This record gives sequence, structure tokens and C-alpha cells, in this order.
Amino acid sequence: MIADSKHTDVHEAILNSGILTQSQRVVYMAVYAHGPITGREINFRLSTQSGHKRLAELKRLDVIDTFGRKKCTSSGRLTVAWSVTHREPKLKADAAPTSPRSKFMQANGRAAGLAKALRFRPRVRRKESAEAFVGRYLKWERDYVTTITDDIEEESDG
Repeated sequence: MIADSKHTDVHEAILNSGILTQSQRVVYMAVYAHGPITGREINFRLSTQSGHKRLAELKRLDVIDTFGRKKCTSSGRLTVAWSVTHREPKLKADAAPTSPRSKFMQANGRAAGLAKALRFRPRVRRKESAEAFVGRYLKWERDYVTTITDDIEEESDG
């Protein structure tokens, strides 16, 4: 793929930003060099079975996007093709999860980190939504903070 100097600058900024892991860099460079390209074609060109797994991660960072559909040279089937976006990457903190499962995992991780600091052991109930879990955690945190605040006030009064 031949790009003008603006696109080359963005490409260099992405590679030098440190936002991509090593495996993401390899897949990004393959998409940049050979795009539009399918997931199987990436696996074939990189001689790996896991290159296609980085595509969703790179899309979340907004450095690649779907380009349409094309006939895959590896499988012969009509599949999604990927191409670079020529946009600055989103920072990982800005790359918000999109699926309900990833939103739940993010909320669960955040709550678990806060809970660990406060010595709370959250137990995720089966089929509990992320909102319900976080709401339950926040209620516990509010009660916990109120109890500690009351204990501190009693100690300072006495």
C-alpha cells in the first residue's frame, strides 16, 4: 500500500507511540503493508494461527477498521477485509469496551481492585448484570465508609 507523507507520519507515530504490544505491531504492519487483508490472509502471511485475534484489539484502538468484504485468497470465501484507518490511535484508557461481556469484565475488574483495597470479597452472582454487581458493590462501599466514619467520630469524641 502506497501512502502519502501524512499517512506515513501517522503510521510512524502509531509504531513509535508504544501503545501497541509486539504482536499488535506485527499484525498492524501486515495490515498496513498488504491491506485490505482478511484474518486468514494475515495468519498465512505471518505463519501463525493467532494473528487474526489482534484485529479486534487494533480496531478498539482505532488504528484499523473493516474495509468491506473480499474473496479471501486462503479460503476462497467472501470474508471481512481489514485496512488501516490513518488516524491517531486512541489511548487504551479511551478505548472503551463495546460488548456487554467486556463492559462487565471491566466493571468487575475495577470493583475487584477497589474491593481489594478495602478488604471486600465480591462474589459475582450467576446471571448478574454488570450494573447490578457494581450497584451492590457501591452500596457495600457506602455502608462501609459510613461505618468507618462513625467509628472515627466516636473515637474523636471520646
